[in-house]
Amino acid sequence: MSTSRISVERRTQKYHLLTQHLDNWIHHWNSVSAWVISEILKDDTPRARANKIERLIDIAKHLKQLFSFNTLYAFVTGFNHSSVSRLKKTWDHVKSSSQTSLNDLEELMSNLENFGAYRKHLGKVSITVCKIPLLSLILRDIEFLNVNSPKLKNGLWNFWQTSAHKKQDIGYGKDTK
Repeated sequence: MSTSRISVERRTQKYHLLTQHLDNWIHHWNSVSAWVISEILKDDTPRARANKIERLIDIAKHLKQLFSFNTLYAFVTGFNHSSVSRLKKTWDHVKSSSQTSLNDLEELMSNLENFGAYRKHLGKVSITVCKIPLLSLILRDIEFLNVNSPKLKNGLWNFWQTSAHKKQDIGYGKDTK
């Protein structure tokens, strides 16, 4: 077996392992979002569903405090699923303080201005604090860099030009006042 073929096989194995981990993470995110939806819909009465929503909002607030943004986004997505958001009688029973908390979480995780509120909040968190970032956004940013960033002759990214390009075109570092 030639060395180049062995090299290609090793890269393929590493790539497969990486994509397997990404697939697992995505599956977990989808499972959490589906769990939020099913937990809410499991109850029969609007008042019982409202109580469940309030408890899940409390969990989501704790996720924010723990800087678990990926799971927080799964929760917010679950709350906003059409099967849950259309339950008008249920939402009428949810306390206004819980609805305000949910609105704050939705604002934080909003995709407006390229997730500007999330990026600003994440930037304020100490670098020494453990954070679980929003994976889908990281993957999108990597794809953006791969497609749009200037590359050096050896194929590596020119991060000096990338950072200026990034701030100018996709809203990183912009003041959102």
